[in-house]
Amino acid sequence: LPDGRVLVNGGRNTTRLGSIFDWRTNQWSAIPNMNDGRWYNTSVALADGSVFTVTGDGGRTTAERWTASNGWARLGGINWSVVVNQPGYVSNWHPLVLVAPDGRLFHGGPTRQMNWVTATGTGGLSYAGVDVPGALYPKEGCFAMYDEGRILVAGGSSTTTANSFDSSTGTSTNAAFTLDIRGGAPVVQMTASMRYARQFVNSVILPNGEVIAIGGNTSGRKFNDTGSILIPEIWNPQTGQWREVAAMSVPRNYHSLALLLPNGRVWSGGGGLSGNSADHRDAQIYTPPQLFAADGAPAVRPVISQKPAYIAPGSVFQVTASTGVARFSFIKMSSQTHSVNTDLRFLNVPFTETAPGSYALTAHSNENVLTPGYWMLFALDAQDAWSQAAIILVDPNLGVTITNPGAQISAVGVAASLTVLASAPGGGGTVSFSAAGLPPGLSISAQGVISGTPSQAGEFNVSVTAADGSTTASAEFVWSVTPANLYQNIADFTGTDAMLQLNGVAALNGPVLRLTPNAGGQAGAAFMKSALPVSANTSFTTRFVFRMSGTADGADGMAFVVQGDRATALGNSGSGIGYESVLKSLAVEFDSYAGSGDPNGNHVGVLTNGNVTSHLVTHTPAFDLEDGSSHTAWVEYDGVADTLRVFLAQGVVNSRPASPVITRAGLDLPALTSGVAWVGFTAGTGGLANNHDVLAWEFNSNAFTLPQPPVLTNPGDQTGVVGMALSLPVQASDVNLDTLAYSATNLPSGLTINAATGVISGTPATAGAGIVTVTVSDGNTAPVSADFEWLINPGLELQPVITQPAPAGTSITYTAQSTGGANPRYKWSFGDGTIETAFSANPAVTHTFANPGRYLATLTATDDTGRVVTRDFWQNIHAPLTAARPAVSSAIAIEPRATGNARVWVVNPDNDSVAVLDAVTRAKFAETPVGKAPRSVAVAPDGRVWVANVEDATLSILDSSTFAVAQTVTLARGSRPFSLAFAPNSSAAFVACEGTGLLLKLHPATGAQTGSANVGAHARHVSVAADSARVYVSRFITPPLPGENTASPQTSGRGGEVVVVNASAMTVERTLLLAHSEAADSPTSARGIPNYLGAPALSPDGLSAWVPSKQDNIRRGMFREGSQLNHDQSVRAIASRLNLATQTEDLPARVDFDDAGMPSAAVFDPFGNLLFVALESNRAVAVVDAWSNEELLRFETGRAPQGLALSPDGGTLFVQNFMSRSVTVHDVAGLLAGSSAAPALLATVSTVTTEALPAQVLLGKQHFYDAADTRLALQNYIS
Repeated sequence: LPDGRVLVNGGRNTTRLGSIFDWRTNQWSAIPNMNDGRWYNTSVALADGSVFTVTGDGGRTTAERWTASNGWARLGGINWSVVVNQPGYVSNWHPLVLVAPDGRLFHGGPTRQMNWVTATGTGGLSYAGVDVPGALYPKEGCFAMYDEGRILVAGGSSTTTANSFDSSTGTSTNAAFTLDIRGGAPVVQMTASMRYARQFVNSVILPNGEVIAIGGNTSGRKFNDTGSILIPEIWNPQTGQWREVAAMSVPRNYHSLALLLPNGRVWSGGGGLSGNSADHRDAQIYTPPQLFAADGAPAVRPVISQKPAYIAPGSVFQVTASTGVARFSFIKMSSQTHSVNTDLRFLNVPFTETAPGSYALTAHSNENVLTPGYWMLFALDAQDAWSQAAIILVDPNLGVTITNPGAQISAVGVAASLTVLASAPGGGGTVSFSAAGLPPGLSISAQGVISGTPSQAGEFNVSVTAADGSTTASAEFVWSVTPANLYQNIADFTGTDAMLQLNGVAALNGPVLRLTPNAGGQAGAAFMKSALPVSANTSFTTRFVFRMSGTADGADGMAFVVQGDRATALGNSGSGIGYESVLKSLAVEFDSYAGSGDPNGNHVGVLTNGNVTSHLVTHTPAFDLEDGSSHTAWVEYDGVADTLRVFLAQGVVNSRPASPVITRAGLDLPALTSGVAWVGFTAGTGGLANNHDVLAWEFNSNAFTLPQPPVLTNPGDQTGVVGMALSLPVQASDVNLDTLAYSATNLPSGLTINAATGVISGTPATAGAGIVTVTVSDGNTAPVSADFEWLINPGLELQPVITQPAPAGTSITYTAQSTGGANPRYKWSFGDGTIETAFSANPAVTHTFANPGRYLATLTATDDTGRVVTRDFWQNIHAPLTAARPAVSSAIAIEPRATGNARVWVVNPDNDSVAVLDAVTRAKFAETPVGKAPRSVAVAPDGRVWVANVEDATLSILDSSTFAVAQTVTLARGSRPFSLAFAPNSSAAFVACEGTGLLLKLHPATGAQTGSANVGAHARHVSVAADSARVYVSRFITPPLPGENTASPQTSGRGGEVVVVNASAMTVERTLLLAHSEAADSPTSARGIPNYLGAPALSPDGLSAWVPSKQDNIRRGMFREGSQLNHDQSVRAIASRLNLATQTEDLPARVDFDDAGMPSAAVFDPFGNLLFVALESNRAVAVVDAWSNEELLRFETGRAPQGLALSPDGGTLFVQNFMSRSVTVHDVAGLLAGSSAAPALLATVSTVTTEALPAQVLLGKQHFYDAADTRLALQNYIS
């Protein structure tokens, strides 16, 4: 400050505190707090004696100005977000701010844009038209005003990119530049770079005008000596060059300091933090070379023997010094932190030598250049050796100055004392005081101490005058004196905005004081606007109802607070619960978050002075404070005994419990609050969210009243409907105007009672009737209750819509089924592009779907309560069906029977047997030995069951009554008959022989061969069209492609083959190609050729067939295109669609089963809407919408499902699980009836009585077929 006192403001943990140290008395005194907490802020002493401060954590976008008369005032015209939003790894940092010659403040970094700042009025911020040069970001660099309006900036970071070791620092630079702010537009110019790159460097101006850069490191690491630079460098303003000087022996990095001493030497010290490895709790003194003679002895230095104690800007003053002084210089006495020194300035002082050793010096006339305060005057000889400094005060004031103490608050009967500060010009002289308008009972001493005991309440306009014998100065302020006793009773918070100071996010929400809304990162506080005087015997008792509710558990808590900071006090959010950093305070916290120092996440504690981690005492209640319900607390302070007591009750309770949960003696409330306090509440949320509400509050200071019971009016019997909102005010009154608390028992579900207002409200959720009891209490007498009946009728509900497949173009009638509600109405949306119906009271509707498909329809209902409910359902619409069902070869077959239950026949390939099951009871009738390796089974027109045995080239024909083999048909040796199917018209049996490539046509009764057709190698599966005219044979292995064993296989015109045979002539009509896929290789698709084809599943409408297979990516590989083979793009699972009308593949319809292995079989539902596909290596069946060509869902089966068969009604799916030796039975009726839920597993039936394979061999085969085991494969793909 201009008189040499030191003002300190802000600092660690974003404090709002400020203090002044008076070097003349060696005493600290507090000043009014800043409006915002600040940490890493910059403060600048202005020429008029005020102090400008800006940014810093807590007030990053704001600026304030302190004056002795009014304390701190926020400068609303300065929006510092323009600065902190500039690029930079840390933009909220001590900015470079200096007083410019024209009285404005100049902001020169470290952020890119440089600005002019005005600190008068409401302040202002404007772009200076220049930027920090290049990519430099001089954070952690140094600066110095080395001459009038000229600044050197050196070191810091080379860019705005963060250091890889520390996100708050950058890459060290050796760059330097100068700023000239004497003219209208600043001039930015690069100067020579330092030899060493430095961050955390400090600058000091030497008496000859040179600037020394000391310390720093190249690594940019805080609290770390890596890369320390021990060699200082000196910059010469005339040459713009740097030179190295003697090295230090101790590193000076982050948190180090350097200042010029009055003896002309440089002090450099400190660095580190709290004893870490880079902590240096020492200092070194640097003696510049000018203070040495050529031989190394101390130089003969000029001596200043006489000087004035203080001067004014523009004055001529006399100095006596050694003869032959070549020049004089001024260096401002200054302070430093984090390499920032806003008063580091140098001036050459013009002079004339009026006589030998007598000098007349002319002080600069501009007080913005020669700023008020203490300066060091140096005399330099011709060899540039300089004297020790003569300390001179630059004081533009010609009269006494006084510091306004600000508004004061006391209480009647409470002793008060206040010291008023004032000073005479030049910091010397005696000052005397007088006052007018003091409250009765107070007086002022000549030394400026106001003391006494106020005897009258009121507000008094006080004027204090200070005089030094020649001049006077006055300060005016208001002194409020309150009554000794205060009482406030808030039954609800409606209309209390006049008495409450709401801070942060606190707001009045109807009758509720909401401290924080249900959102994260919030802080709110509410205090009585009228302050409470706190004397030695002040006592109080308070009762309040609070509620913590919302979406989270542990977010974060609230507190009852008595604080002497200010009415607008607001602490930190999160675990700070709006209280952390509220000074001069006592708090009782209700904490729902286990933060630092907390015993748990559900406790009550006593805190002081805004410290939320150090508890004086805690209590863990037996109930959850944050359960969304209202709870009651009482806080009592006995000022005579200095004892605090806390009482707590679960729910809204009016009678205080007999025993406190907390008792704390030895609490001196006057000492904590400094004699005056504001009473209220705080709350905070952090990463989680909650409402923090106060529903009722009664406060007494030194007074109690005798209550009388309240009067409660019975509301009478009530009715309602589930889903219809209602509100019932319970009426009660109290002649003593006590705070009433309401509660209720046995309320209908969904209804609650407001403890403050007595309003029962909500939306009933459950039907029923019961007796409700409402209770009202004033907290001092027995509660009063009333009983009445409340009947709730049920709400509207919709029953599921059950559908059945229907042909396209036919009218379908739907009838909605609903329960409950009042006057239900319905509307329908059928998902086929037709317009949604209007609401109608008629539950029935008819609709016609024009085209086949699977449609998602929605039924919506509403009623007079406003409730809206919906039901979604699927409607399967099919094309016209063929007269007969097509036939498809399979490892499992259904035997419909005229009488009795249908049967299921299934082959056991490894056990050379066939099992037969009851399709309804799932009982196994028999397991019959057949030929070697049976792979296909079919029911003949005569009811007998045929089995194709691959290994011994036979067909076994079983009697369906005895289950025994009745006939064996021997085929050509090595023919390997793999599959068989009967023509739907019963005219023939067709057998695909894998070994010979022949399709055989046999007599359906005798088995005699009646024809054959050569269909090619690997003919494995056979299907017969519904009209029995065509036979479709799939070749299991796709024929080799040209160039398949080279880098460039040719895929055009090649693919998987399904051979179409004329069933009558037994001639090949055509071969249907399943083309090479050109889909992009991705995690969900890939290129490839179909291979390992299964039996074509022919649709019951005769329009399509689907062929399951795998798809081999034969174009991929390092040799072919440089791409590695991987698990999900080398072999994929597919089903290819054939258009039976055009006899071509519908390639765009091909279904790619993601995360799947080997599809082996497929079967249609009876209507052709759904296709079931066995995923052999995945122990699963996929369900495909055959019209939209998309997979709908999957469900689990046994190991290696190879055969699928549907019950005659289509509602039950039987799956042959080759490697589980079982048939699993699945309920798929729901899918046909509009459900989208996965089918339920009804049963698992073992098909093998005695396993033929050794256990280890069987286990090996099970592994071979399995991709569901993560030990064998990734994401269900074939390994």
